[in-house]
Amino acid sequence: MSNNKIDCYFKKRCSQDSTSSPVLETSSTVISEASKLSDDQTSIPESSPTKVRKLDQDSNCLNIERDPGLQVGFLRNLVNLNLSHNRLSGIIPDSLSRCMSLEWVHLQSNYLTDEIPDGLRVLRGLQGLDLSHNNLSGLIPRFLCQMPLVILNLSFNRLQGEVPSLGLFRNESAISLEGNIDLCGGIPHLNLPPCPSKNTKTKHFSTLWKILIPVVGVGAIFLALCFHVVIYRRCISQKTQSSMPRFGTEFLRLSYADLLKVTGRFSEVNLIGSGKFGSVYKGILDDGKTILAVKVLKLDVKGASKSFSAECNALRGIRHRNLVKY
Repeated sequence: MSNNKIDCYFKKRCSQDSTSSPVLETSSTVISEASKLSDDQTSIPESSPTKVRKLDQDSNCLNIERDPGLQVGFLRNLVNLNLSHNRLSGIIPDSLSRCMSLEWVHLQSNYLTDEIPDGLRVLRGLQGLDLSHNNLSGLIPRFLCQMPLVILNLSFNRLQGEVPSLGLFRNESAISLEGNIDLCGGIPHLNLPPCPSKNTKTKHFSTLWKILIPVVGVGAIFLALCFHVVIYRRCISQKTQSSMPRFGTEFLRLSYADLLKVTGRFSEVNLIGSGKFGSVYKGILDDGKTILAVKVLKLDVKGASKSFSAECNALRGIRHRNLVKY
């Protein structure tokens, strides 16, 4: 049936002799009759003999979109299936898993999509599998490593991920994977790029944490030191303020008569010092504890007032326990 232009329902007959395996065939008269049928009858008829061991419909332009269109599961004794170079599209049908005697499967050069079905794992006698030149995607199934395959052709698809390194995949001459640009790994002779480490993200976050932890730690220590310095300064400030004498809620108010009294009428005994612009006397209040310094300006001396103002401005910026600011 090879090299025809059949795009319709096939009426086939099964020829079988005593010396060869049965092969599904189609006569020229049947083909001519079939050409008159409608295009929607494009499947392999289930009326085909179940004892058929070889089904070859290579290059017949079969246009079977999806299972159950490609129904070969009823051919329980099928050993060799060749549907290559047709127009098959859609997924690889699960019905193939019912052909337990399959040894050779040729589905290359079609339009098959999706992943390689898991149902193929039950074909324990499968020796050759050609799925090249399709649109298959996904990962290469690991179960292929455990099958008795001698030839595996998965080239020119859209497969991706890591290529196994066990079973058949250790023999570069038995497999063909070219044309799958997203494959990686495998044995060195395949010359595929290395796969990114599975722990790449973990290592990335690990490296990030190794950087962040010291930085955050140093930052926390720095903030703690700053906080400690601020608290320490506040404590010192409070101690300094608490050590200053307090005169109630208001500053001490003294009259001239009071000043005369506490300084002994500005006695020489209470004189602390004198200068060009005035003299300073010591005074003791009636409680006997509070000591005052009273400065008497010589207003008749030019510049005395300015000198006093300058002293006040200087004292304004000085912090001392014996100075009261106002």
